[in-house]
This record gives sequence, C-alpha cells and structure tokens, in this order.
Amino acid sequence: MLSARPAAVRGLAARAVIILFLGVSGALVVQLLSPSRLPAAEDRPTLRISGSSTLLPVTESAAEIYLRDRRDLLLTVSGTGTGEGIRSLIDGNIDIADASRDVKIEETRRAAANKTELLRHVVALDCLAVIVHPSNPVRHLTMSQLKDIYLGTIVNWSQVGGPDLVIVPINRDSSSGTFEMWIEEVLQGARHRPDAQVQSSSGGVAYAVSGNRHALGYVSLGFLSPEVRALAVDGVEPSLETASDGTYPIKRDLYMFTRPDRSAEVDKFLAFMESETGRDIVREAGFIPLSDSGARVVSSDPSNDVSGDAANDAAGDAADDASNGGPAAEDAVPSEEPAGRGAVSEIVGELSAVAGDSAPPAEEAGDSGSGGAR
Repeated sequence: MLSARPAAVRGLAARAVIILFLGVSGALVVQLLSPSRLPAAEDRPTLRISGSSTLLPVTESAAEIYLRDRRDLLLTVSGTGTGEGIRSLIDGNIDIADASRDVKIEETRRAAANKTELLRHVVALDCLAVIVHPSNPVRHLTMSQLKDIYLGTIVNWSQVGGPDLVIVPINRDSSSGTFEMWIEEVLQGARHRPDAQVQSSSGGVAYAVSGNRHALGYVSLGFLSPEVRALAVDGVEPSLETASDGTYPIKRDLYMFTRPDRSAEVDKFLAFMESETGRDIVREAGFIPLSDSGARVVSSDPSNDVSGDAANDAAGDAADDASNGGPAAEDAVPSEEPAGRGAVSEIVGELSAVAGDSAPPAEEAGDSGSGGAR
C-alpha cells in the first residue's frame, strides 16, 4: 500500500507573517506574507490556480518549491472542485484550472461563447481505489458488484462475502470530476442511490471510511494510507503499475487547463511542472507523471477531439441529475474531513516550506476509528 502523500505545508520562512481568516465559503485561508523586500501587491506578478481537490496537494507542493526562486510572485492555490475550476478559468478569474476529468462539451461551448478556448495539459495518470475500513474482511469486488452497491441493489456486506452489516456507500459531491468519472466508469451513467453519503474531497472520503466499519468509498490513488484498505477490483489491485499497464479498470488522466491568452507566468509554471522536479512532485504524491507533446485545444465538436468528451458529457449530465442524498441510518459518517486541511491556501513570496496538520477521525459509535485522513 502506498504511504501517505507528503505534507504540502511544512514550515514558514524566517521573516514570514501568517494571517488566518475565514473565506466566503467558510474555508480556512492561509496567507503567507514577507514584510520585507517585496513590492506592493499591485506591482507583483500573479498566478491563480484552482480546481480539483485531487490535484491540490500536487499543486501546493509544486507552488512551495516554485516560490523558492520566485519570491516576487503572488501565487494563489485553491481546491474548489474540477467543475468550479473550469468555470472560473472560462470566466477569466483564474489562470490554471486543475481537473480530474476532461472538459465537457457544454464547457467548451461556454468558453466559445466567452470568445476563448480551453487548452488541455496532461499532468498525471491516476486510478480510483475502492476503499473500506481496515477491519472489513472483504478483499475484492467486481465492477458489477460496485455498480449494484451504488445503485442500491446490494445493501449488505453479507451479499458480497462480508459480515452482516449494512453497507454505507460514500460518494464525492456532484461537482467533482472524481464523482463524474465514477458515474461514467462504474455506474455507466445510471443514477446512484440517494442515501449515499457525500464528501467534498478524496481526503474527506478517506477520513469517513477510516472511521466507519460499514463504509465503502473511492479515492484517488495518492490518498491511500494505513487508515483504510484498498480492494482489488475484478481481481486487480490498484497501484501505479496496474494503472500504468492498463490492467486496473478504473483509471484516468489528471489535467491542467489554460486559455490561449495565458500570461508568461502560466507558461513558466507549466514548464516547471514538465521538469524533472515537477515530475518528482507528481510521483511523490502517488501519481504517474505524464507529459504532452504540447497543449491541445479542446473542441466543442466531439468528432474533432479524440479525448472522449461526448462520454464525459453524458456522465456529467447524469452527475448533475443525481441527488446528493443524506446520511444513512445505520452509522453516522463524519460529514467533512479534518479542519486541519483547509480547502484554500494562498501562498505568497518568501516561502521555504508550508506546515500541514491532521486530526484523527471521530470514533464510530461502538467502534474505534483509526488514524487521520489526508
């Protein structure tokens, strides 16, 4: 099993001041300011990156290292979800959109309506690991069984060789690219059961599963840890090797999207991500680094784009129609990941490292939870 991904935040530069405040959405914002040798904010170059929470630790770690040689740069990193990131890029509110799925047809059309285009940059290969509580004796499931569990046809672990416990399925929120991939690859566009738990990040899913022996969830490969156990799917264990050789059935590319009118700062950061240092950051986060021969314009006509946007669009429509549901009656699952990992971090200038923390999951009623999620 993969070790926990490296903490994106480890320390502060000697002359930094840390300011904590609540953002509009209630997410903790961390702003790091160096009070000396920096020009006024309005005179400094800026770079704004937002989107997929799956890629957030990669982008945070990359920003930490990148800023060591770019103390003049005002760099903002946030994990708002793939859909929101792409929307913000189209509207010109950010410079790079992290994404855990490809662009949908309606997004390319919205970009065209805004007189712009979306450029696709492949960053990494990932797979979705199906996870359970470490005490669960089930070791493998088939794609068919996973579909039946999330549709509500299979409702008890005893139906798949486990104990007589009600299954508590955990989903990502419908704005997540991870959720949309799950709908497409596993549920084949079908509507998921309405009582599934919902989490806003892969870290939240891992945290919830680690504290509930009834739970079943799915997370990006980089979020595996000793606090959860990954299941084999169709007889294949999730790993970098099985994702790379194509034998694991639930795999995907991870992207950074930009616009043609991007700034020179965007090109410099993308070149950094393509460098060996950037590729090492991707590896350390638990993904397989990939690189394009160059960015591609994503077409609003699926016949002109081989990325499979039509399939992504169908999955997105199913995801938008799906209900987020409410908590299952059997076991209360923590509704959010630990507060120690804020959804937004604003990183500015003189930065040598940034600190991360974690909190142990709440104990399940009658059971002892273990470990903290990332």
